[in-house]
Amino acid sequence: MPDYANQNVRQLVPPLLDYGCSQWRASCQRAADLYNAGIKLWRKEDLREIERELAQSSVTDKFTIRRFDETIIHIKNPMFGIRTPIWKPQVKFREYWQLVFSEEPSSSPEGYHCSYLVDWENQITRQHAEHINDPELLFQETKRLWDESEACELFRSYIRSLNGKLVTKIICFGLGDISREFSEAWRRRVGPPWQNLQNQMIEDCITQHSVALTVADEIRRTAGVTVRLLTQDPDYSDRTRMILAENGFEVVGQFGAGGFAEVDEESVVFSVFPTAPVKQIIADIARPVLIIQSGDLMTFNANNELCADPDSPRTKQMWQDYRSFDFPISGNETRTVSNLGRLKLYLRSIQDLPNPFISW
Repeated sequence: MPDYANQNVRQLVPPLLDYGCSQWRASCQRAADLYNAGIKLWRKEDLREIERELAQSSVTDKFTIRRFDETIIHIKNPMFGIRTPIWKPQVKFREYWQLVFSEEPSSSPEGYHCSYLVDWENQITRQHAEHINDPELLFQETKRLWDESEACELFRSYIRSLNGKLVTKIICFGLGDISREFSEAWRRRVGPPWQNLQNQMIEDCITQHSVALTVADEIRRTAGVTVRLLTQDPDYSDRTRMILAENGFEVVGQFGAGGFAEVDEESVVFSVFPTAPVKQIIADIARPVLIIQSGDLMTFNANNELCADPDSPRTKQMWQDYRSFDFPISGNETRTVSNLGRLKLYLRSIQDLPNPFISW
């Protein structure tokens, strides 16, 4: 009898393979189980604390991350003690689909159950970036065009209809920088039309900030209450932050998390091009009076790739408490104002509030 035949006879217990039993696969299942049990991925106190720690990164040797399974990990700070670091820490969010569906991340298994981590952005090119000519003047001129538009008056009438519900804060996410020249690489890629295209994109960002100012102004005027106007975009340049502060904004969340800790049931949230999962974070922490955002409610695009700021099972549940409307745009607007037509308005359902667009 051949030797291999004897070996088969002697094999009483077949080998048990762990093929497919990866830590990542087990982590995805665990994340789905916790999520379905109602465990929140984000909490205000955690977002507030990580923003505070990153603001003190020069004197902090490690950062504390609370995983959504309630355990704690620490992340070493590579810039600790460095006087003039060229790397800036920034919160990197990991949303629902990245925790249960995506390919295995590059982080260590200890970070699999983290809904946020600390990332680093090199600041060298930003430190040497040029600014457009007189962004302060451009801000005032672009704001004037919005203020004088028919869309602005229609929008004001919509905001007046919110008088039945207290609003104390407007919180903006990802409205874009309004003063910095685009990168040299971008200009080369776009070619000769880059100047006009850059101006148009900056004017769009200014118009978005102007819309936020309109919300604050109209609520203060009609409701007679104190309203804070906050904005978060880690991409803001120092000059943009100065311009916005001079025009009534509180710039918050320099490291990408602090603004979310401000969201509550008396807020209006305005989100355009965020790099964070704004909708999913909101679904975990609050139900704002009004949410203004770009695009439709989608999760995957035509190529089965995750959309920016994708919906999740929890956001779909949240939207059941809201009524949706198109942003009011007339037929005779400038290009910049017309671009606001991509925005959607989501009003929290309130029984005593009439349909604000019933006469349109």
